[in-house]
Amino acid sequence: MIFVDTPGLTSPRDLLGKRLVKHSEEALVDCDVCLFMVSGIHPEPKDEDRWAFRVLRGGLRNRKPAPTLYLVINKVDRVPDKRELLPVIENYSKLGEFSEVFPISALKGDNLKTLEKAIEACLPVGPAYFQEEDLESGEDLFYISEIIREKVLMFIHEEVPHGVAVAIDEVRPGKDGKTLYVRATIFVERESHKAIVVGAGGQMLKKIGSKARKELSLWKKQPVFLDLWVKVKEGWQDREEMLRLFGYA
Repeated sequence: MIFVDTPGLTSPRDLLGKRLVKHSEEALVDCDVCLFMVSGIHPEPKDEDRWAFRVLRGGLRNRKPAPTLYLVINKVDRVPDKRELLPVIENYSKLGEFSEVFPISALKGDNLKTLEKAIEACLPVGPAYFQEEDLESGEDLFYISEIIREKVLMFIHEEVPHGVAVAIDEVRPGKDGKTLYVRATIFVERESHKAIVVGAGGQMLKKIGSKARKELSLWKKQPVFLDLWVKVKEGWQDREEMLRLFGYA
């Protein structure tokens, strides 16, 4: 089973936004199952949900046969009274024709096995497109950058919602032969954003680095020394060369 995690869909306001929509549309070309995932803590679709579904519907319009379309409602662990999910399911189901609806909690693991079995039942038998060693590749720089970027947004999503990108400058064995050395640069659009990412006395950057380092160490099964820097690149989301650097081209 190959999962393609598309970018979050919002109406594009710059070159980066247009690229992200394009990547999502390309993912629809040959998928067998499509999961439209929304948040169960919102009682009804927002404008961005409706816009995202229009993009989805447009991408699937010419598919023959059409892939299986499931509605996945996440974060149900944050809804104590599960009866409150019934109008949520009803409201989101009106967006389109879904084969089935799956309320889940990605955090708690609720109903994930049921969803996985439903996906598997729709997939054709095929060859293994990726070898086992590909899944553990130490050259997966994009994955490393995404782990770091996720931690940045985890702590400062409200202050710097989208203007953050991460470039991996160097990955090499440490001098002790046991540690993996990773040097990365966090790019932001404004000096005020840089101050937020660094934090007073560098405390926010340390917090981000600590969280990212722990996840990288678990993934690589070895100690990781993470060397983080922060730089300002105004308007990087509209600059072709910067989007290529960050893997969005």
